[in-house]
Amino acid sequence: YGIKLHDGVRLETTPKSVAGRGVFANAPLSEGDVAVAIPEHCVFIEKNLSPMFPKLSAKLKRRRKRFLWFGRILRSKDDYDELVDNLWQAELTAFASASKDADHPWGEWIGQWKRDDATHDMFKRKISWKNDQEIKNTATELNRFLPRVSFNYVEAALKMRLKRYHDLKTIYKLDDSSSTADTYSTLCSRSVQLGKNIVGIIP
Repeated sequence: YGIKLHDGVRLETTPKSVAGRGVFANAPLSEGDVAVAIPEHCVFIEKNLSPMFPKLSAKLKRRRKRFLWFGRILRSKDDYDELVDNLWQAELTAFASASKDADHPWGEWIGQWKRDDATHDMFKRKISWKNDQEIKNTATELNRFLPRVSFNYVEAALKMRLKRYHDLKTIYKLDDSSSTADTYSTLCSRSVQLGKNIVGIIP
């Protein structure tokens, strides 16, 4: 695929959300050394995905266009702007699900995406953003690992993430299944900003 890895680094992938995956040096590197070189065609981004799934791409574009029109009218400005910034989450989730379902070459790679933490568990169990008790329980568990972060902040962040998924799932008519929620949550944790309005997943 054209991916090149420096002899002084190793790749590691585990379900752990913190220090569980990435590029790690196992020998001294000099300034200017290229640790990993990954061609653009290997990156999981909309530009590469649309030609592979033209019908799905057209469907997603129609739903995005519809939301951009009606969402501006029906939602508050803050709510609308927050969703616009995160529409890519639903779109990449739809492409990832299609890749797995169609036995696409990328399906095996996507099947290796793992995540294991309390927040992800809420998505897998399809916890509603309205379930205050489950959100409090998860916030309590996370707060033990993040004692310097306000409990109220953690609780609010969890509720916001679950609400966003609910809204995106509705806008794009995503499958209401644990598998889709699992893919969405894992994908969001692996995504990186690659340029203006470009978010994707690097192998």
